Parts: sequence; C-alpha cells; structure tokens
Amino acid sequence: MIPNRPLSKLADGDEAQGGDGAQRLSVQEHTAGWEAAGSNAEGSPRGASLAGASELLLDGASAGATQRFASAVEFGKRSKIKAIVLDIDGVLTDGTFWWDLNGGEQKRFSFRDVMGIVRAGRKGILFALISGEENVMVDRLAAKLNIDSVYQGCSDKASALRSFAKEKNLSLSEICFMGDDINDLDAIEIAGYSAAPANAHESVLSAVDFVVRKSGGDGAVRELIDSLVAI
Repeated sequence: MIPNRPLSKLADGDEAQGGDGAQRLSVQEHTAGWEAAGSNAEGSPRGASLAGASELLLDGASAGATQRFASAVEFGKRSKIKAIVLDIDGVLTDGTFWWDLNGGEQKRFSFRDVMGIVRAGRKGILFALISGEENVMVDRLAAKLNIDSVYQGCSDKASALRSFAKEKNLSLSEICFMGDDINDLDAIEIAGYSAAPANAHESVLSAVDFVVRKSGGDGAVRELIDSLVAI
C-alpha cells in the first residue's frame, strides 16, 4: 500500500516536502529518476496509455490530488494503465443505501466522480463496473457514464476482471482495479494496479497499491483518476 504521508522519497534520492507551502515537483524535473521504470519510444517517462499527461505533477497537484509516487517501480506500474475497473458499493457510493416508502432502494453517487470518469474516458481510458448485486441504478449509472462493460450479480470479481481484459484486448497489467471490501481481494490480487478508498476494510487497505484520501462516494474515484490522468 502507498501511504499518504507528508514526506515522500523519490526514486533519484530527492524529496518532496508535503503540507502547506509544499514544493511542487513535476515529473519532467525528475525524468532521470524515472528512467529505471521504463520509457516509451519517445523517451517520455509516462507510457503511451497516458499520452498527453505531461501536466501531471508528482504529487498530483495539477488535478488537486495529493498522492505521491513512492518509487520508480510504482511509477512504472501506474504508467501502463489503460483501463480502470470500479466496484460500486463503497467505492462509487458511500456503502449505504435507503429504502423509500415503496420499498425502492436508493443510493448516492458523487458528481465529482462522474466528471472524472467522463473526462478520463475522453482521454481514451476505458472503464468497467463490477457489482456483487443486481440493481437497475447500476444500469442507469453506466448509461450516464457511457460505460458498456458492466458486471452485476458478480460473486467472482477476478473472473469478471479477466473477462473485461479479454473483451478489450488488454493485459491485466494494464488494468487498475478499485475496491473496498473483502470480496474485492481476488480482483485486487490480479490487477496490474490496485487502489482503495480511505474508509475501505482493513484487509483491503493492506492489500492495495494505493489508498486515496477520500472516502467511497465522496470523490475517491475522482482522486484516483486525477492521480493517473491529466484530465
């Protein structure tokens, strides 16, 4: 797991100070430090899947995020990402639901997450939704976000992740998965990169590559997207 901490060691031995008045260090300023993670054909420290993301800062400042890359290896994993697969409950929602007087189920989603997904999609990032439940609201959300890969009533999220990879002709190393509970652990294990909201289950927090500072349903997905893609 990549902890959110006030001081982060860079691959080339330099440090980025956090907190108020933090020094903003751009990826371009540390190209040499990232070369160990692998460059693309043009020598860019970011992979082709994130082309055009040169504005992204090391601590995500260009998009309002505050995450920091822990190492060149970590940066290398992130630079491969071409798709983001999201759990629904506890990631895109806060993990709660309401029943109305007619017995209908209601969930709350964040427009900040919606904006991030839509804008990242325009940059060429692919998305999929995976849910352990069957719910018409997931279909409505997918339609709103123009996501055509939706897996509902899914008890085996790792298999769903493999199916998505095959469908989109991707390797698992090119997929980021964000989950929040123990039924997400199998998918977390096989994804090329994994993330979790700040309020995820303890077993997930210790298993993922990256923990965002936002909670599920409160901009956690947007924070992840901002850390990966300049949107």
